[in-house]
Amino acid sequence: MFAASIPLDLLLELAHLYDRNPAQFFYIPAERMTSAVLREGLAELRNSGYLEEEMRGVVRFTTRGYKAFQQEQAPKKVTTGDRPNIADLPAWA
Repeated sequence: MFAASIPLDLLLELAHLYDRNPAQFFYIPAERMTSAVLREGLAELRNSGYLEEEMRGVVRFTTRGYKAFQQEQAPKKVTTGDRPNIADLPAWA
């Protein structure tokens, strides 16, 4: 869902800022904004409604983007029906 061209550390920082204050914008340093790949990835997220851009290099997650990022980062639980997974059983069982 999130563009591979956007570094995970940037997405994590956006999520951290959103946790503290959803209205807070994040200023991406100019030297990072020189990357056309990064700018393209940011544009994809903005066009998809996941990111709001105040001006070039000043961004924040939208509510939709924050929730999507949290879901993507959540560990995925696989269900195997009624049978417990052997890895979930205690060692003494």
